[in-house]
Amino acid sequence: MESGKLRSGEFGIITGIQKFTVHDGPGVRTMAFFKGCPLQCKWCQNPETWDIRPELLHNPGECIGCGKCVTACTKNAITIAEKSIKVSRDICNGCGDCTKTCYSGALKISGTYMTVDEVFDKLMEDEIFYKKSGGGITLSGGECTVQNEFAINLLKKLKRHKAHTAIETCGYCHWENFKGIIELADLVLFDIKVPFDEQSRVYTGHGNSLILENLRRISEMEKDIVIRFPLIPGVNDDKESLQAVADIAVRNNITRLNILPFHQAGTSKWQAIGRPYPFEDLEPPSDEKIDAALELFLSCGLDASEGGSKA
Repeated sequence: MESGKLRSGEFGIITGIQKFTVHDGPGVRTMAFFKGCPLQCKWCQNPETWDIRPELLHNPGECIGCGKCVTACTKNAITIAEKSIKVSRDICNGCGDCTKTCYSGALKISGTYMTVDEVFDKLMEDEIFYKKSGGGITLSGGECTVQNEFAINLLKKLKRHKAHTAIETCGYCHWENFKGIIELADLVLFDIKVPFDEQSRVYTGHGNSLILENLRRISEMEKDIVIRFPLIPGVNDDKESLQAVADIAVRNNITRLNILPFHQAGTSKWQAIGRPYPFEDLEPPSDEKIDAALELFLSCGLDASEGGSKA
């Protein structure tokens, strides 16, 4: 794939399209998951979306040890190991040749090159459900702003067909790339992961000053915004952090906030891409911790709820 076609937004890299979601905006929705993310959150549930390039996923539990993938790999990135195979990540280029011979499904590629029209056609297959339920399309990831030209081209086509559009964003993006996407989104689901700059650097890889500045600018555009707050035990569940998140919402005239309690559903994905998972042993927050967070947010006048946004 020519890099110029990616930069121009003619093609994008999509990791998946999920239908009939009800927690990522109003009504029944379809979500497009973009590959690439500027943050590397230690608790990430979709680490296979960090790298914008297509990436090989390997599930050892599905491997039958036939060795066909070893022969298929022209880069010699796969070797036979005890009870399974070993993928040399520094050699693998994500071409996917090995997956074509993997009959057990142990090898898969995360990230598919698609045109705007291809993604649009897939997203609009359930248009009748959007119209009946007041739903629409949500762009997620990864982070859709990493592929900003593709996102803009897709959103423009969706708007021409009067589809309700939402984006889920971490907010870490240069404004000149961000603004065009925001202008085309009817709803912005904006992540506030950790409220303090140094804490943000430790747990996401970047400070949050750019994130908070972008939130301020979006608020000034009078966009419909919902803050999404991942509640991570030992990271941001203390009273000081919760109050700081509430203050950010109030300061930006945002009334709705979704608490997304940490869970371990993404563990297998870390294993599949061969990365150590820092939070592998972390327990989900207790009901008491979730209730305490809800109580604090509600006391600050926020319309806070547990789970994703339905309205």
